[in-house]
Parts: sequence; C-alpha cells; structure tokens
Amino acid sequence: ILAQLLAPSKYMRLLELGKLLLVQQKFQEASRAFSSAVKLHPKPVQALCLKAMAELGNGQPEVSMRTISEGLSVNGLHFESLVFYTDQLT
Repeated sequence: ILAQLLAPSKYMRLLELGKLLLVQQKFQEASRAFSSAVKLHPKPVQALCLKAMAELGNGQPEVSMRTISEGLSVNGLHFESLVFYTDQLT
C-alpha cells in the first residue's frame, strides 16, 4: 500500500512523458501527452503551460497563446505560465 501511495499519479507520469518528448523535440507527441493529462486534473495549469510550449515548438503560436491563456484562467498566479505568456507577447 505504501508503494501505491508514493507512486506518481497518472497525471504526473503524463507530465514527465511530455517533458521528455519536449526535450526530444517531438512536439506533437508531447502535446498529446499534455492533452491527456489535462483531462485528469481539475485544475491542470501545469499541463496547459507545457502543452502551450509544445504547440509553440510545433509552429502554432496562436494555438499556444490560447492554451496558455486557458491555463492562466485556471490559476492566474502560476509563475511558469506567466513567464511563458509574457515572453510570447514580446
């Protein structure tokens, strides 16, 4: 039972998979992993932030801005999302 309690959630495993795919510049696959994670969390701000990064890497800046805006609507104080959003405006 302790091992189950300490194991990362499916949400966290999908975030880690997506991050690995981002590093490998597999942006479309990363975006899919983050999209799956979004469905698993009531306030998926981290997944939305990372999904926006994958979308930008995939050459979709407008889609990326919509996604990061959605994340900020969930949590307007999420630092990583705020930095990403501000960087995209400049």
